Amino acid sequence: MSFINSSLKLSMIFACGTWGSIAMAQDVIMTINDTKYVVTVDENTAAGKLFLEVLPLSLNFENFGSNERIAYLPHKLDMNSYEEPISVKRGGMTYYVPWGNLAVFRKSFSCSADLAPLGAMSEEAISALEKSGSADVSFKLK
Repeated sequence: MSFINSSLKLSMIFACGTWGSIAMAQDVIMTINDTKYVVTVDENTAAGKLFLEVLPLSLNFENFGSNERIAYLPHKLDMNSYEEPISVKRGGMTYYVPWGNLAVFRKSFSCSADLAPLGAMSEEAISALEKSGSADVSFKLK
């Protein structure tokens, strides 16, 4: 039987300064091996809005170095421009514009102008994603 873990509204550091708690947020259900986690997508960002439009979807994540789990979306998001450079904390969900992939950070990461913020995952969700191996990870609107 699956269950939904508690959602944590995480504050993140963005724009190489502070991006406060997510104001206009949409909860999304991430499912890994029949276990459901609530992740938060920021509706205020261009990437966040575009990501919500492509749901539902199923992705396969892989390690990118020791800092990220990445997955390629079926199609690149139509990002003509994006926000200022951002810094990301553990659990930060971003869209890497040049390659068109979703990147979830396992550790904090310094400023990058190629990342567009999407939202945040709770510690439970990021831990499950780290352990997911090549399992399908699905995202759908709550």
